[in-house]
Amino acid sequence: MKNSDQGKKILLTLVLTILIAGIVFTAIAIHLEDKRAREEFVAQARILEKAVNVRRVLSLSGSEADLNSPDYQRLKEQLASARSAHPNYRFTYLMGRWANGEVFFFVDSEPQDSEDYSPPGQVYTEISPGILNVFLTGKEAVEGPVSDRWGTWISALVPVINPETGKVIAVLGMDIAAGNWTALIIYHSLPPLVVTLLVCIILGTFLFMRHRGEQERIQLAVSKAALQRSEEGFQQLFENLTDGVAIFREIEGGRDFVFVNLNKKGEEISHIKREDIIGKKVTEVFPAVEEIGLFDVLSRVWRTGVSEYLPGILYEDKRIEHWTENYVLKLSSGLVVSIYSNITKRKKAEDEIKSLAKFTTEDPSPVLRIDRDGKLLFVNQAGLRRLTNWHLQIGQLVPSMLGDLVIKALANGLEQQCDLEHGDHVYSFYVAPIIESGYANLYGRDITELKQAEQKLKKDLHELEVFYKASVGREERILELKRQIKELEQKLGKIK
Repeated sequence: MKNSDQGKKILLTLVLTILIAGIVFTAIAIHLEDKRAREEFVAQARILEKAVNVRRVLSLSGSEADLNSPDYQRLKEQLASARSAHPNYRFTYLMGRWANGEVFFFVDSEPQDSEDYSPPGQVYTEISPGILNVFLTGKEAVEGPVSDRWGTWISALVPVINPETGKVIAVLGMDIAAGNWTALIIYHSLPPLVVTLLVCIILGTFLFMRHRGEQERIQLAVSKAALQRSEEGFQQLFENLTDGVAIFREIEGGRDFVFVNLNKKGEEISHIKREDIIGKKVTEVFPAVEEIGLFDVLSRVWRTGVSEYLPGILYEDKRIEHWTENYVLKLSSGLVVSIYSNITKRKKAEDEIKSLAKFTTEDPSPVLRIDRDGKLLFVNQAGLRRLTNWHLQIGQLVPSMLGDLVIKALANGLEQQCDLEHGDHVYSFYVAPIIESGYANLYGRDITELKQAEQKLKKDLHELEVFYKASVGREERILELKRQIKELEQKLGKIK
């Protein structure tokens, strides 16, 4: 009996020991899983940040004017694609920081009709120390749980740095709801506790001897599953990026590169199929790659590990012709990645805009743009040279007679025309209201000579009219005299 009780006590002690050890091990596993998940989370944010075009971010103003910007639209598509690539992501966004320290949203992944949508320029008043620290130090971080008006989150924060200045121009953020995060961590850390309970109930002392090996096996299985999920998430993100992504492996000591992978957008931009180019040299697929300088960039990035940006370049060979911009980086595995966009349409639009801008600049007549508050937004060189008495300055108020023309045109939505004197000259201004933008364009024409000719004509007409009236009066008097003379002659005849 004593031996039986003693055996039970030993078994109970072993079970309690295993249970306590299992609880402690589970807590450690949760901690390690949280740490691993945070590292994986910020790594995924880093991948998305590398896909962000710094030039596009620099073009944003942080105001509603960005809504019409192609760069804003492209960035929003990228963030929305990244958010949809992982079911646990709730928000992806780019934040900026004003000079006064206020943090605001450049662009987020939410559609405009969403109640959680943040318009460009919206100030983020619940800024946390973690976000502020990324802006100040330029170091990536994972913080949380932290709460704001939208909920409680775990956030991966990666700085977007201007490669030319080395300064932080924005912070890319990715949010996972704290509840989902906790559930994922517990889910991935649950096997140790389950196995421990099974050991206590079924195996007892025997399982105690094998506890360490079993736990290592379970941890390895959890790690492999997490790695597989991470790879699947990356592949989905890779395929759904709105920019082309080509992955290369160096051969011959860096003297050439072969294709390792290419996403769907890359196939579309380059008019090639992935299965047709894998393992082929880049110089075979794109014969002109050396001429445009991209091959040299690939070589430098592979040697130095320093990412480079290659702005708009025209690529053309016997097969394709288009404008592209490329961002090239090196992965820790040694592979080189080129993220590129087809900017042919944008290039044509820029050329058209430059042509129109040049036309306005070279116009020999004054051209002005004035907003509804009477502030001068634009004036060409002819306007500055000819309208000196009005002391026109960009950003300053214009003379009241010009401001009144703009207010009237914007109020009734009709084009206006008015003649204004400027010193010894007279200008006829044609006013075209742009109501949706809140300003009007004024096109001036010097009509001084025309006015002078008009005044001379009026004077000549007046003198002619006076002369005519005087002439008509004389003729009437002569006729009257003739009539009187005739009457006198008749009277004289009778007298005779």
